[in-house]
Amino acid sequence: MRLHPPMVLANWPLVPAKYVFKEVYRPPRAEDSIVTAFRDGEVTLRKNRRTTGFTNAIAEIGYHGIRIGDLVIHSMDGFAGAIGVSDSVGKASPVVHAYLSRGTDHRFYAHLLRAYAWSGYIESLSKGIRQRSTAFDQATFGALRLPLPVIETQTRIADFLDRETGRLDALMDKKRRLIELLEEKRTALISHAVEGSSADPTVKLGRFVDLLPGYAFPSSGFIHDGEGSTGIRLLRGVNVAPGTVRWDEMVRWLKTESGAFLQFQLKPGDLVLGMDRPWIGSGIRVARVTEQDVPSLLLQRVARLRSREGLDQDYLFMLLAGNQFLAYFEPILTGISVPHISPEQIMNFRFRLPTRRTQRRVVELVDRQTSVILSLIQRIDEQISKLGEYRQALITGAVTGQIDVSTFDADRMVEEVAG
Repeated sequence: MRLHPPMVLANWPLVPAKYVFKEVYRPPRAEDSIVTAFRDGEVTLRKNRRTTGFTNAIAEIGYHGIRIGDLVIHSMDGFAGAIGVSDSVGKASPVVHAYLSRGTDHRFYAHLLRAYAWSGYIESLSKGIRQRSTAFDQATFGALRLPLPVIETQTRIADFLDRETGRLDALMDKKRRLIELLEEKRTALISHAVEGSSADPTVKLGRFVDLLPGYAFPSSGFIHDGEGSTGIRLLRGVNVAPGTVRWDEMVRWLKTESGAFLQFQLKPGDLVLGMDRPWIGSGIRVARVTEQDVPSLLLQRVARLRSREGLDQDYLFMLLAGNQFLAYFEPILTGISVPHISPEQIMNFRFRLPTRRTQRRVVELVDRQTSVILSLIQRIDEQISKLGEYRQALITGAVTGQIDVSTFDADRMVEEVAG
């Protein structure tokens, strides 16, 4: 279904993009590094962001030059916001398109097109070519009717948005850092609590847990959100964050077929551990399954753990979330570009095992100590979400003339949103 773009309230003429922008092709140079358009709107050298997690071409057929100031659109990820102005000189793959225009401010149109992406409008125009992706090609972009305010207005809006989004980004980064510090404090409390006593026996985890690796459900059978089905959720590695299960990236499996996979059905109280990249900046990717997370099925590269006699399930969670578990894996995985832990390595982890009574006492003590930290983290996380929503609304309002940037009280709005 074709959607409508955000309404332009200002009295600006609407002009097809093909009369404003021209696609530019430059032969790549031997010294050029790869430029990527990221979904957050940054267009920069790939090495400026990260060096892993990309698909690298064996032969760079169709690659072309990118220059600073180009308006760059990732034709497959543009629907998700991979549109921006390049800050780098380099080369890009054929799915990345570069455009130039005379007498316009490319920053204004990058903001405008990202607002169109957030509204779902670009996805509704594009041709589907693979799951969770669309083709926002030259012809589709060229037919798009763009508002064309005078260049002075474009620049005034772009300057305003650069200033205000930069301030919002800095504020959100500050809050994310605060969450990291709180997580570090929480992890330190947990780690100290599960050190055990020298009088406690040292045991292998495998004796006290039932561990099940997920099933290799074929991706060809995945049902993505919005595809008109109410299948059962598949819990993948991307859904496991430190301390919580997240469903913002969700795929499903046909319920009619789920009966064949009963052993992979998750239950409230289960622990799930991401075995690919098992730790990130905020901690070990281990989480409890809650009532809200079921029904769901366990996918490969995620392990499900249930404690056996002698080990409390909540104590097991603290063991896996603590620094001792991380320290066990660090020498094993040093030098590996994509860290992966195996079920056997998890089962071989050794720790001091106190009595069940002591375990419960430790769990209750840590719960009291960390409850305030967790509530603070939740509150800050909600503030970050609100600031992100406000950031998108601010951009959309500015590039469609819904707000007058010369009189808009951004300070008051930020205080209201972040307060």
